[in-house]
Amino acid sequence: MVYCEKCGVVPVKFEDLPVKLPKGCKFTGTGNPLESNPDFVKTSCPNCGHPAKRETDTMDTFVDSSWYFFRYTCPDYNKGPVDWDRLGYWGPVDQYIGGIEHAILHLLYARFFTKVMRDIGIQKFDEPFKALLCQGMVNKEAPYCEHDNLFLTPTDYDPKKETCKKCGQKYVMKSTIMSKSLGNVVVPAEIVNKFGADTARLFILSISNPEKELEWSDQGVDRCFRLLNRLWEFILEKPAATHKNKNIFDEHIEFLLHKTIKESTECLDTLNLRDAITPLFMFMDQLRNYGSLSVRAALYKKCKETLLLLLAPHVPHICEELWERLGKQDFISLGVWPSWNPKMIDEQLERKWIALANIEDDVRNIQKITKTADFKNMTLIVAEDWKAQVLRTSLGEFDKGKKQGDIMKLLMQDATLKPKGKQINGIVDRVVKNPGKYSSPFTGQEDEFAFLDAAKEMLAHKFNCSIIVIKEQESGNAKAGQAFPGKPAIVLQ
Repeated sequence: MVYCEKCGVVPVKFEDLPVKLPKGCKFTGTGNPLESNPDFVKTSCPNCGHPAKRETDTMDTFVDSSWYFFRYTCPDYNKGPVDWDRLGYWGPVDQYIGGIEHAILHLLYARFFTKVMRDIGIQKFDEPFKALLCQGMVNKEAPYCEHDNLFLTPTDYDPKKETCKKCGQKYVMKSTIMSKSLGNVVVPAEIVNKFGADTARLFILSISNPEKELEWSDQGVDRCFRLLNRLWEFILEKPAATHKNKNIFDEHIEFLLHKTIKESTECLDTLNLRDAITPLFMFMDQLRNYGSLSVRAALYKKCKETLLLLLAPHVPHICEELWERLGKQDFISLGVWPSWNPKMIDEQLERKWIALANIEDDVRNIQKITKTADFKNMTLIVAEDWKAQVLRTSLGEFDKGKKQGDIMKLLMQDATLKPKGKQINGIVDRVVKNPGKYSSPFTGQEDEFAFLDAAKEMLAHKFNCSIIVIKEQESGNAKAGQAFPGKPAIVLQ
């Protein structure tokens, strides 16, 4: 723009654009350097030709940053600021990530510019960004004086006496935003030099999701370093033994493999990075347990490779190195992202594995209550079919809004159930009070018995004991009546 005393503010003619900034300006630390260059400032008015002055405020960052993403769609375009056809193809931006100051300032100008361009018909989309993520701040402890109610700078406290120099009182350590003035800033280079870049990345990504505040912890950094060392050891270690025929352990690992891929991928898609990482190291621990037994070689290899592929976006350097150690020629960063099979993780199957995990918890609770550290035998007593029938009917009728009395009347119409009225009333009472707690993943006794009989080898390995799975009607144990669909009675000896 040009300022003319006669014509006012006048734009430079299109054919004279761009106006290139001059060299040789004086940078004194004060004022605008362009104003010190009269050859640039003094010009003539494009309208009347009279003497005029050029605009010297050429670095307005808010205006410049209001449309840079337009230019990103056509960086090689040299016939104007933006190739509007290419902008229409690529725009709008799928994901915008920035601090809170960007959300309230830059976003305002970017939206204004985009909407103006839309209103005058230059481009078509309404909003510049489809999704917005504001990352949280990084916090770390710093000395805080409760007497003076302020955080202390390094010159304000005595670290040996742990006292405030102003009042002489003991200070406490309190979390606050990292600040150079408080001396609680962590220099990334120091972490990288000591632990490696992947450790720093893993800590930052796993401690909280991006939009949350991050509490820096030296202990947390150490933990992540140890975790990566465990990953290195696990990927390179050999399994205890191998087998060919598929067993219950293989089925469980396959289930966990597809479940982990699904969970981690979905969390990445929504930028919940911490939640994307957590299941990966849980899966690593489960794979280590699997590797301590006999494994199917192809499945074990696939699980290790998949784990590295899923971890690569978070800790790329160690994954790239381990990928090569596994004999891969190409970069892991160029690998195909794993996919999951919905049939391997359908809700019914997942609930069965959860039921098995609940049995493990029940056994540990029994050990804790009875103070039984060791036992040689475990008996699982599977509930009779009529209990499964009562449970299904009770849940179905409760969902329809029926009350306990109405459900009992319906059940008592079955002559085979009538003699068990007292037991049935107890089941219905439990369902009505907490319907979500008592649903079973099994279709009946045979289904539950078959699953537990196949899974008993897993329990035997975990608890180092022999396992017997028996049907309630075939058991003479006094605890047999406690068996419930999906929750067998447990006897430890």
